[in-house]
Amino acid sequence: SNTSTIPIELLVQDMSKDFQSEFAITHFFNPVRYMHLLEIVRGEHTCQEVIECLEKFNESRMGKGIVICNDTPGFLANRVGVFAIQTALHTAFRLGLTPEEADAIFGRPMGVPKTGVFGLYDLIGIDLMNDVVKSLVSILPNDDSFHNISAEIPLMKRMIEEGYLGNKVTKGGFYRLKIPEDATSKQTLDFDRFSYRAFNASKPQLVIDTEQSSDFTQLLKYDGRYGEYAWEILSNTLSYAAALIPEVNTSLVAVDDAMKLGYNWLQGPFEMIDAIGTDRFITRLEHVNHNVPPFLRSAAGRSFYRIYNGDLQYLCPDSSYQTLKRPSGVIRFNEERRKLKPLLENKVASYFGLFRDIGLVEFHSKANTLNADSMELLADAIQHSVKNFKGLVIHNDGQHFSCGVNLESVSNFITKEDWDGLDSFLDNFQQTVLSMKHAPIPVVAAPSGLCLGG
Repeated sequence: SNTSTIPIELLVQDMSKDFQSEFAITHFFNPVRYMHLLEIVRGEHTCQEVIECLEKFNESRMGKGIVICNDTPGFLANRVGVFAIQTALHTAFRLGLTPEEADAIFGRPMGVPKTGVFGLYDLIGIDLMNDVVKSLVSILPNDDSFHNISAEIPLMKRMIEEGYLGNKVTKGGFYRLKIPEDATSKQTLDFDRFSYRAFNASKPQLVIDTEQSSDFTQLLKYDGRYGEYAWEILSNTLSYAAALIPEVNTSLVAVDDAMKLGYNWLQGPFEMIDAIGTDRFITRLEHVNHNVPPFLRSAAGRSFYRIYNGDLQYLCPDSSYQTLKRPSGVIRFNEERRKLKPLLENKVASYFGLFRDIGLVEFHSKANTLNADSMELLADAIQHSVKNFKGLVIHNDGQHFSCGVNLESVSNFITKEDWDGLDSFLDNFQQTVLSMKHAPIPVVAAPSGLCLGG
C-alpha cells in the first residue's frame, strides 16, 4: 500500500481467512531510496510469521528502520506527522505569521526539516495534502483532536481552485521562483493581496542563534508571537503523541522511531518531552488548562527514557521500564551515545569507544564542516584506535554527514594572506586522510544525508 488512509481491514474484506493470515501492509515512505522508515501493518488475522519475515528481510536486506503498526487510522508516522503539520499551518494563520516567519520556527530550530510547514505543503502538493487531511477526517474517531485543526482554510481553497498547487508545474504555491532556473528569484504569496511579493530572507529575531543551537527548548523562552507559535505546536503535537499510547501502539519507542525515520525529526516526541522536562511540560499544560494524557501523567517525576545499570530503558504503559533492544546487527549511535563519555573531545568533534573494541569519531560542527580542529581530533583518534581498538568508524546522527571543508576557515587564511598557514592546514588535512587510508586497522566512514567534498 502506498497510503496510510486505507485500513488493512478494507483491503482484505471478503477475502478468505487463509488469505488474510498471509496479508500485511508494507508502507514505505517517499522517496523510498532515501527515507529509512517502513511501517509494517498487521491485520486482525495476520500471522506472526509473516510479520517477522517481512521485518527481517526489510531490515537486513533493504536497510530499513521498521515500525510495527496496528491497523489504526494513519498508522503511526502520518498520524503524528500530519497532526503536527496541520497544527503549524492553522496556528500560523491564526497568529498572522508570514510563511517566512512560520517556516523559520517550525523548521531546523525545532529539529524538523528546514522546509517548515508552508514549504512542505508546496513540496508535497497543496491539493494532495488537502486530500490527505480529508481522508484522515473521514476515518479518525469523532473525539480525536485532529478534527480541531482540519477545517479548510479559505485562502487555500482558493489556491486549489485557481491552480496554485505548489512545486508542481503550476502557477506556484506559498512560494515560487519567478524565474524557474534562478533560485534568487524566490517569491512569497501575499495572503492579503493574493499576489506574489519578494521573498523575505531575513529571519525572525529569536532568543537563540538557530543556526548554531540545536536546543529547541530555547524557543519556549520567547514571550512574543514566535514563542507562542512554538509552544502551540509543541504542546499540542507532543500531547497528541502521548495520547496514542497504549491504544494505537504500546511502545513509545515506535512513535519516536516513526517520526525520526519517516519525517526526519532530530528527536521523537517523547525524547522532546524529556528535553523539556516531563514535570515542566505537564505544569505548563495545566497552567493553560490543556488536557494531560494519562500516559504523560504517568511520567510525572520521571522521564520517558533513562540510563539504568548501563542500559537505555524506556517507560511502558504499566509504569515499568524496559530495556531498549534493537534486532541483532542493528546499532543506532544516538542511543549508544547516551551511555558513553567521550575519550577525546573538542568543540567540533568527539571520539568514543564502542563495545570495548571499536572507536568512533563524531563530527558536530555546523553542517559538520571540517577544519583544523576536526583533523586534529581525527588524527588523535586514529592513533588511539590503532593502539587500543580493532577498528575505527566515522559517523554521526546529524542531518548532514559533512558539507566538506569549512570554507570560512580557508577564507580567513586568504583574508590574512597567511599562505603558509593555508598550506599547513591543507597538508595536515591530506596527511590525516592518508593515515586513515593506510592505517593497520579498518577505518570505515558511515555517511548518511549530505556528504560533500570541497
